[in-house]
Amino acid sequence: MAIKTVQAIINGQTYNLTFSSSTGKYEATITAPNKTSYTQPNHYYDVTVKATDDAGNVTTKNSSDAVLGDSLKLYVKEKIAPTQTITYPTNDALITNNKPTITWEVKDADSGINQNSIGITINSGAKITTGITKTPIEGGYRCSYTPSTPLNEGNNVIKVDCADNDGNAATQESVTFKVDTVPPMLNISSPAEGLVTNKSTVTVKGTTNDATSSPVLVVIKLNDGEDIAVTVGSDGAFTKDITLVEGNNTIEVIATDSAKKQTTVTRKVKLDTKAPVFSAVTLTPNPVDSGKTLLFQLKSTMLKRVFGKSNGLDINFERTVKGKWEAVIPKSLDGVYYLELNAEDEAGNIGYMATVVMKFDPVSFCVQFDVIDFRGNSEMKEFIEAFNCNLNGLCEKAEMKEFVEEFQLNDLYETEFKGGDDKCCC
Repeated sequence: MAIKTVQAIINGQTYNLTFSSSTGKYEATITAPNKTSYTQPNHYYDVTVKATDDAGNVTTKNSSDAVLGDSLKLYVKEKIAPTQTITYPTNDALITNNKPTITWEVKDADSGINQNSIGITINSGAKITTGITKTPIEGGYRCSYTPSTPLNEGNNVIKVDCADNDGNAATQESVTFKVDTVPPMLNISSPAEGLVTNKSTVTVKGTTNDATSSPVLVVIKLNDGEDIAVTVGSDGAFTKDITLVEGNNTIEVIATDSAKKQTTVTRKVKLDTKAPVFSAVTLTPNPVDSGKTLLFQLKSTMLKRVFGKSNGLDINFERTVKGKWEAVIPKSLDGVYYLELNAEDEAGNIGYMATVVMKFDPVSFCVQFDVIDFRGNSEMKEFIEAFNCNLNGLCEKAEMKEFVEEFQLNDLYETEFKGGDDKCCC
């Protein structure tokens, strides 16, 4: 019985085959399904062949046939490659974490992404396929990977790869970014820590740089006040004059790089425009024999240097362990001493105390003080007049007469004079 018709059914579509005398076969030119067979059960399209003879007898074969089954399995592969996008970090990004969680997405609209093909390459290292988290999304996966070792400081390159289940490889995606975990360099050359000055303006000088995240911005805070903008040169150097307040000042210099990392340097500076204060002056011995040396001692706070003249000769004082300043006065044969006293504090303020004339009577052992320059200070004058109680230079009593007087000199110094002994009442 002759065959009347031969048909092939693929993906629900029926195709009629015709006999070719040249080949001796039933043939038909058909268009393959426009979707991959990977998504079909067993990853192929089942092809059914049906032949009908003139008597109406029908023979049907498909992929389940023991003999012809394998020949009736149609494999269709897509030709469109998957897509992939790196979502973090982005190209040219500047990040401060050297172990960032890298994220990207891979998608394929047909056969789907082959999970085993998903990989990442960091710089010149080998392709990494393990340790990648793959979260299903529509059409593919959202992937993430956290490096186990820190990335390089500076430039880093990340590349991702994948393929679909039909073997189409995606175009490699890459980003270049910078890692910066090191804060900017900041050196302050001026002012020195703990500076004490009598200048109301101090110059803040320094240099800054950041090898990875330049340029660096610099601001200055004075006593937790508002930011003071600073211009940084191309070489990283900067200079800024700051006006201090009387007393203690805290200067903060803050450098911020492009990655928002900061370095702060703090300087403590004291502005002291007040001259030094004498707290005590002592003459030893007092009274003193004519022609003998005299020890002059004084005590003051925050002094750096005490100096003056005795009868025109320069004298310099040395600080004792007890905080007093001492100097040996060259002896005067006539018993008359002209003493000029000055002091300089740590801020550089120099104070003039007074010029004092001391006259020693070797007979009575009395000492007579006179201030030839007290600059109109009435308290100083009153003290000197009180001290010179015995104007004729004679002792009324040979007994201890101890006195302590406090007074102000030039509206700057509180000074204490101590004198008297068991030989003179003056």
